[in-house]
Amino acid sequence: MALKFEVESLEGIDESVQSLYEKGDDGKFRLSVDGIPNADNSELEKLRESVAALESKNQEILAARAKAKKEAEKAALEAAKKAGDVEALEKSWQDKVTALEQESQQKVSTYESMVYKLTVQAEATKLASELAIQGSSSVLYPHIERRMKVEADDGEPRIRILDDSGKPTAMTLEDLKKEIKNNASFAPIIQGSKGSGTGHRKGDPGPTPSGKRSEMNVEQKSAFIREHGRDAFLKLPA
Repeated sequence: MALKFEVESLEGIDESVQSLYEKGDDGKFRLSVDGIPNADNSELEKLRESVAALESKNQEILAARAKAKKEAEKAALEAAKKAGDVEALEKSWQDKVTALEQESQQKVSTYESMVYKLTVQAEATKLASELAIQGSSSVLYPHIERRMKVEADDGEPRIRILDDSGKPTAMTLEDLKKEIKNNASFAPIIQGSKGSGTGHRKGDPGPTPSGKRSEMNVEQKSAFIREHGRDAFLKLPA
């Protein structure tokens, strides 16, 4: 269930997430998490601390759910032995266990969603802003986000870089940044890929239709695409 950033009142908001809202001076309630971070290191550090706290809360909820289920099962068995009505008692306790599991799962899902926003979405937004020319980060963002997923590593959230088919890799965020920056398909919207003049780098020959894509630098690729179009570029020898 998606959480609204701002609401007029907490009426209709599930009790399990009401504590995540803070009342502002204007009387409205807003999520205490500020949202997508910018490139400021101090803000990112605060968000990482928030992620650690949320992950710790996840572990508490999971432990509480397991404990409640175990205690309910034990109580149901003992009561059944005393009363002799095993079927009726098992159903009664199972209903209670199911309710507890649903409540706990809802809380876990809420925290998992917040962890995702503070890790994958935050890093994807930051990387897109660093790479894309002004006004184009939203175009680059989805291509970056789909290459990331969040995993738990010793209880801590960790971003895993995926390949184009969605399989985990050993790549780092810096590796992904270099890959995106050197991808000819993104050249028209990448900062620094626009060449000066004809797009040639000093000492390098300019790109020609008979050249190889692998032998062109970023500036040459961008200049070629601007002059001849992307389709012509993709038809060049690899």
